[in-house]
Amino acid sequence: MKRISLPGLTISVLALVGPVQAVTLMLDFGLTPVIDDAGPADSRINSPYHTVNGSFTDTAWNQIQTADIASGNLVRSDNTAATGIALNIGATTTNLSTTLNLASTPSGNSALGGFTNTGVYADTSVGKDGIFTSDGTGGTRAVGFQLSGLAAGTYDIYITARNTSLGGNQTQNLYVGTSAATGNFNFSTYTTKSLTYSSSSVATGSWTEDANYVHFSVSISSGEVLNLASYGTAGAEPRGFLNSVQIVSAIPEPSTYASFTGIGVLALCIGRRLRVSRTP
Repeated sequence: MKRISLPGLTISVLALVGPVQAVTLMLDFGLTPVIDDAGPADSRINSPYHTVNGSFTDTAWNQIQTADIASGNLVRSDNTAATGIALNIGATTTNLSTTLNLASTPSGNSALGGFTNTGVYADTSVGKDGIFTSDGTGGTRAVGFQLSGLAAGTYDIYITARNTSLGGNQTQNLYVGTSAATGNFNFSTYTTKSLTYSSSSVATGSWTEDANYVHFSVSISSGEVLNLASYGTAGAEPRGFLNSVQIVSAIPEPSTYASFTGIGVLALCIGRRLRVSRTP
């Protein structure tokens, strides 16, 4: 009987599983699709995550307006299918509410850029156009989404939120959290960060954390969904705006490593049994 190589068996089994790879999903909200502009800069790589990670060169953005995106219609940053991932957009429906209604369609979808349109906001920048919602009476409102189908793990999330057609000051409040089930969510208890702009000309020269984008780190358990909201501030800009979101898988859950370890142990056990039972 032919002897089977123990290391070879282990490697073969692990090869069937494949490597653990980072997954990046890039969402560009608003009317204007991001393109490789005719100028010296390529707007597709003008983003917070491209700035943070200089070796990242992927260019596939999902243009999101005010309609939900069903599973099978989103792509990863490398333009491969984001299988099983779906996006449901919503908005709050009453003044000062912190419950995002996923059946409510955001009222605004615009190219924006009336005041802030230079530097990192030039050309078809993902930070310039966006979506928002309004009740027409100056009420404080939020816009956001729920993303289902992400694998369990830890994710880095980069968000740009700014009304680039406003000349005065504004503050955008961003909230990120998870829930065990799909459906409307109350974001009031989620982790929150704010972006405050004193005028339309500040924070335009480069992507700078907490100046023109925020970064969250969130852990998602198996079966959970990701929830995100942008909430306005009473005063100059009560409407929440979303321009772009980048979702990057960071660290696989321990259960992922455990499964790989289990496969390796199984391969060793199979190899040992074959060795013991082989014909002399």
